[in-house]
Amino acid sequence: MIGTFYRPGRSFLHRFDPRCKLVLLLLFLVLFLLSIPLTLLGGYLVFLALMILAALNARELVRPLKVIGPLLLLVVVLTPPFHREGQVYLSIAGWPLLTSEGVLETVRLLVRFTGITLALFAFLRTSSPEQVLLTLRWFGLPFEACLALGIALQYMPTLHDLYLQVVDAHRLRGSAREAGAPRPRGLLRRLRADLLPVLTSVLIVAVRRITVLAMALEVRGVGLRIRRSSYTRLPAGRPLLRDALIGAGICALALAALFVFT
Repeated sequence: MIGTFYRPGRSFLHRFDPRCKLVLLLLFLVLFLLSIPLTLLGGYLVFLALMILAALNARELVRPLKVIGPLLLLVVVLTPPFHREGQVYLSIAGWPLLTSEGVLETVRLLVRFTGITLALFAFLRTSSPEQVLLTLRWFGLPFEACLALGIALQYMPTLHDLYLQVVDAHRLRGSAREAGAPRPRGLLRRLRADLLPVLTSVLIVAVRRITVLAMALEVRGVGLRIRRSSYTRLPAGRPLLRDALIGAGICALALAALFVFT
């Protein structure tokens, strides 16, 4: 089984040309990395969230936030103590732990991480792997690089699904704790007793699939010095022109807001 981020559908994001979506993705990635006002970053984030809500649903909007939840929690915990400028809200023994600048920087990082995640999620969730590869090839990326990127994008959800299957298999077979054994004390011992067997099984199954993956790459002609062909093509003509104009309009509005607010 090969997993994928793509969710089939007929929404406006699904029908939007993947080449235009890739350009918009790169634009928003750059915008979220720029040092611009927080209100503008928040506006870009709201725009992406509304696009996902309109094209997919609220559950799909929450899905990527759950994945990056631990990272966002680390940002909230670790960022404020390293910014001691501004008004002090909380201090211990004269050491400021929470300041106005720390709060602003924390919110900025949260908006950036969330915006980058939503932009990537919107692109991969509404673009099939075939469209992604054809788009990269259309922009001139070598076939080997496109294939490697496509395999990486499909193997991340595949490993996640494999991990869930292994966890279910271990639960069905029963663990030592479920059989009445006392729970190990200490974090390292608990990780060794609960997580290490699961990760070992996942690694073994993943290694056993290397042969199948190698044969699939050989069938696709990896390493051959021949001209590549494709069974499908990206749309051209009026659909491409229409989506390009819409994408150009979105880019113009985003850049205009950037120049106005900065």
